Amino acid sequence: MKLYLVQHGVYIENENGDKVLSDNGRIETTKAALHSSEFYNIDVDKIYTSTKTRAIQTAEIIGKVLGDNIEIVIDETLSPDSNTTPWKRMIEDSNDNIMVVGHLPFLAKLLSIILVTDIDTDILTFKNSCIVCLERTKKGWIIDWVIKV
Repeated sequence: MKLYLVQHGVYIENENGDKVLSDNGRIETTKAALHSSEFYNIDVDKIYTSTKTRAIQTAEIIGKVLGDNIEIVIDETLSPDSNTTPWKRMIEDSNDNIMVVGHLPFLAKLLSIILVTDIDTDILTFKNSCIVCLERTKKGWIIDWVIKV
């Protein structure tokens, strides 16, 4: 099983006050998705994303690059300050390849609790549109690769 953690792309605030991906955010997200698809043969069964527009747009861009049949699930428990424990349990119980598109500090804490069981341990610095691939092995989770554009 693989788990992909993605920080949403760079965003701007539009005339309605909504935070949407900027042109640069769209370009960087597309580059990261294309690179991961081409060089790592990324395979995702389901993409979970927060309810925020910038995260949904990021998930949709990645979903289109990876294939039209990938289900995108919008989940209100993926806010920046959401509790990581239920997500860790769900991921541990799953055999699917899952992508989670979200925000900091949630993603950093989820990565930490999965790898070292401590949400306050800094593992790596996330960047907008980055993709972190974790793989579950017989001995536990490892970071397989990271793309930062």
